[in-house]
Amino acid sequence: MTSHRTGPPALDAGVWWIDEKGTFQSAMGLDKSFDRIFLGHYGQVKFTSDRQGIRIGWDVRKVEDGAIDAAAGRLLECGSNSTVHLSFFYYGWVNEMLADPPTAASRILQVQRHREIELVRSTYMEEHDVSEADSAAPLIRDGFKFWESTGGRFNKAGNEWFAGYLPNCLIFRWNKREDELVFSHVGNKSMCARAYGDEWVADTIGQSLDLGVGPERQSYTDRVNLGIASAMETGEPNYQHFRTILYRDNCEPQWFSYQRLVSRHTLHDGRPGVVVLSCQAEDISIPFARSP
Repeated sequence: MTSHRTGPPALDAGVWWIDEKGTFQSAMGLDKSFDRIFLGHYGQVKFTSDRQGIRIGWDVRKVEDGAIDAAAGRLLECGSNSTVHLSFFYYGWVNEMLADPPTAASRILQVQRHREIELVRSTYMEEHDVSEADSAAPLIRDGFKFWESTGGRFNKAGNEWFAGYLPNCLIFRWNKREDELVFSHVGNKSMCARAYGDEWVADTIGQSLDLGVGPERQSYTDRVNLGIASAMETGEPNYQHFRTILYRDNCEPQWFSYQRLVSRHTLHDGRPGVVVLSCQAEDISIPFARSP
């Protein structure tokens, strides 16, 4: 750890930039539009302390050792139960909430040990046995119980189920003429709708599963589509965890983690369809700072 840090105690309210020497320089009055210059070009760390806790931002691959060591060291000196929000850039932005400063300091150093690892792919997926859905996020758990209790038949679902789950679902129907799955429904609270917006939703209805692609990379699309096609073919549900980089127009890339249940259903018209129920979740089996 750097021993020559200067500046006010970490829990005093304020905003600072930490330079390569570990010096805390006041950031008061500096416009946030300069953040990427300080983070990426100068390799500094942004350190904020207020009533909501402590927030630390940095670029994993560009940060100066003295700056990140000073940030971690100051956390170890806090002796506080303040929550710490970490926001770091590693091919995309990652946001994490830690319960206390010592845990956050340990996490910072853990992340930095991966700074030289080249990212091989931007999407990671892990399959889980559906029996594990009992311990999944509440939305996924309840969706599996519905599928299990009704045999996946929409005509056995009450209005309460549709009101609670359709906004969070994607539904695909089988198009016999084209021999393919097409988007039939995109819930306004689904991960896709939240990520891509109303215009994408409107353009996607009726499109082929293979064509309904947002601005993410092909690796993500291939992995996502594989689970949907498998559920349609076998009738067996898939419970999966994902961690992927989301690419959106006019936005910096961001890491995104979620749980997903994919299951075949019999829709109201008697035709088969696939329901994709997903929700953002930090509790997934794919740790962030692991070797690709």
